[in-house]
Amino acid sequence: MHGDTNLYSGQKYNNWSTQRNNFQPLLEVINPHSFYVDTNIADIYQANLKPVASATLQAGLLDAGSVGGRLDFKDPWLIDSVDQSHGGAMMNRGMDKALFKSVPYAINNLGTSTIHKGVFLNQNPRFEPGKPNYSVGAPNVNTFNVGGQNYQAYFQNWTGDTNFVQYQYPSAAQTGVVFKQNGATATARYKAHLGSSIAGPTGGSGQRKLVEYNGYHLIYESSGEIWYTRSQDLGQTWTSEIRVSSGAGNAHNPCFAGK
Repeated sequence: MHGDTNLYSGQKYNNWSTQRNNFQPLLEVINPHSFYVDTNIADIYQANLKPVASATLQAGLLDAGSVGGRLDFKDPWLIDSVDQSHGGAMMNRGMDKALFKSVPYAINNLGTSTIHKGVFLNQNPRFEPGKPNYSVGAPNVNTFNVGGQNYQAYFQNWTGDTNFVQYQYPSAAQTGVVFKQNGATATARYKAHLGSSIAGPTGGSGQRKLVEYNGYHLIYESSGEIWYTRSQDLGQTWTSEIRVSSGAGNAHNPCFAGK
């Protein structure tokens, strides 16, 4: 059976239910849905609509406050699969087969005017296995343009107003997410490679500290944290930064300590 997938007054298809199970929603949200029909039992099959909200998925550069870039989103309700068994009609993939799809940055890029047709709020806030949920994904390396200069940046963690968005594993590049209110924004925080919120921190006269010992070792400040990177080819290439301060945002004046 196939439920209508159009938007009606801000609502779209969410799940199927039957009178036989007291109209409790089925966990598998694939539409169309197959049912076993017992001719000896009168039953009602119901496709349920549910209100949707707008949400934004974005990447943020902690060194400059810039937003942009591309991120990934897994939506069990996204209609992006061909149903070969029913004349090639389009269908969603459900929980088990949903794919991560690239999402370009824009305000409300998961809103009702997008291919996602909005998101459902408070979908499985406990992240219980087997229940419908959304997932977000951040490529480990992303590119940001700041002042006409491109910076390679590395994923750090997910953030956002906890009244609006909740993550299953905030430090994981791919994690389950719950949108709790309309207008929620899920942000992936990135660290710009050899970039800083302080002017000239990695230049010759900046606040960086560099030592040579089995290669080059560099520490510098950005956004109230101390970052470490290493080069083993005389500074031609550097490893991605590692935060070596506490994360409290009040670290300054880096230095190397030695014996």
